[in-house]
Amino acid sequence: PILYGNSTVGGGSHGGNANHGKNYPDYNNTRDQWAYDDFRKPALPGMRGGSNLGGGSLELKAPNIIVDGTITANGESCKSSGDIICGAGGSILIKSESISGSGLIQANGGARNSAKASGAGGRVAVYYDSYTGAQPEAIISEGMQISASAGDPNGDLSKYSGAGTVFLKQTNQQFGDLLFKNSFDNPNEYPRAHSSIPSIGQHTIKHVYQDQINSNAWWIEVEDYSWNKSVSDNVVGMQVILDHTDKQSKIYEVQEQKSNAIKVYAAEDLTMFIGKTLSGMVRLDKLTIQNPGILVACNDIIYANEYLIPDRNAVLFSINLERTDSAYELGDITLNEESKY
Repeated sequence: PILYGNSTVGGGSHGGNANHGKNYPDYNNTRDQWAYDDFRKPALPGMRGGSNLGGGSLELKAPNIIVDGTITANGESCKSSGDIICGAGGSILIKSESISGSGLIQANGGARNSAKASGAGGRVAVYYDSYTGAQPEAIISEGMQISASAGDPNGDLSKYSGAGTVFLKQTNQQFGDLLFKNSFDNPNEYPRAHSSIPSIGQHTIKHVYQDQINSNAWWIEVEDYSWNKSVSDNVVGMQVILDHTDKQSKIYEVQEQKSNAIKVYAAEDLTMFIGKTLSGMVRLDKLTIQNPGILVACNDIIYANEYLIPDRNAVLFSINLERTDSAYELGDITLNEESKY
């Protein structure tokens, strides 16, 4: 399938928002430019920008995978100055017992020439038991070149879209690692398009009831909100906690959604959470924002055991950053139990 952007302002979003030439926060009002897809299980192609196609969607499953060449789902680069924006990177999902090699896995956005902006990065997720690289003891993120970078802005740092996501989960990890990385640095220019993690948000639980078919499935109905089933509002596969005040509480995965309700699986009675505040939860072993000039946005709680973030300019003010320790210093950010930027 081909996903079309709104050609009057741009297109080319996927793992990151598209840049259509407006300063933050004006660009954020254009829904067609929002990021979409589940970073843990990416399955959708990148959005088309003008006449430039987004990257495709690939799922690869095999007991043993050797990557010494290149696997790509890159967006098309801009071909002329009349192009509004370039195609976004697509999605790559890999599941294997054993991965080896030092090749490239890419879902990068298309590069701009003299057009308005490059394409946003796509989404890559890799699940594996073990990795063997060219160097002994190499980890997969260092031994292979895995990227979902925004397209190269061709020298104009005001004209690149949001970076995409790379999610890596080894079997012995509980949650997995999430990486934001561009193929270029931007130490000075404030980014005009952010890298988004689609969110459920925080909502008061109005009603809880069992599914009519499966007694271990529960519908959680919320007040004053409506999820539609558009690409950007799909919450299936995302994770929630049912009491926003208890960050250590059980995490549930959304199995199905209605306009104002989500379905989760649980053997226990969930009616005790009526009146509590449901919150989306992004639980990670490690969150890495590798480059200057990447701005990550999320309306859910991001809770990682380890953060590698260059400075406070890498996170949008609405993000909740949680950590298991009482306080944690990284760059000019101090994380504690009440951290919010």
